[in-house]
Amino acid sequence: MISILARVEGRHGRQVPWQARGFARLPDRARGLGEAFRSLRLTFGGDVNTSVHELGGSGPPLLVLPANGFPSRAYLPCVEFLKRNFRCLGVDLRGNGGDTPSGVGPDVLHFADDVFRVIQALHLTGAYAIGHSVGGTAALRAQAAHPECLSAIYCFEPIIFNPFIPGVQPSASGMPREF
Repeated sequence: MISILARVEGRHGRQVPWQARGFARLPDRARGLGEAFRSLRLTFGGDVNTSVHELGGSGPPLLVLPANGFPSRAYLPCVEFLKRNFRCLGVDLRGNGGDTPSGVGPDVLHFADDVFRVIQALHLTGAYAIGHSVGGTAALRAQAAHPECLSAIYCFEPIIFNPFIPGVQPSASGMPREF
């Protein structure tokens, strides 16, 4: 079951409800970027929050999936170029970008599930993804589990280990199994 929730600060700090089938406008005062982003928070299974930010552009949807600990808006300088050809959607994976962590620790399989759920919840077709580090791994894992969900993926430094490369085994053996 997927429910869509969003809270928006209106004038004088008042809470304004999110309107169905649209994005709420959230000013990005924290970074002083001077423009408002349309954002919404998706809640999956009661306690898992994933924020999605409409970063601009037109064309096929492009999910911007950040590295662990980074908000998707950290990639705005790159988005300036990407939005010429894509509708850019910044996805703050659970526990990142101001979302409150769920009771479940960060895990690439959960992040991959969140990516797929975002695609489903927003009814995205022909979506692309650009992922950095764990964001790239989440896109790859989502695509492996649901081959129809993404048209193409560009990964920058995805977390992938090849156990057959000499010298990798000792450091990889200390990593969680799902990576």
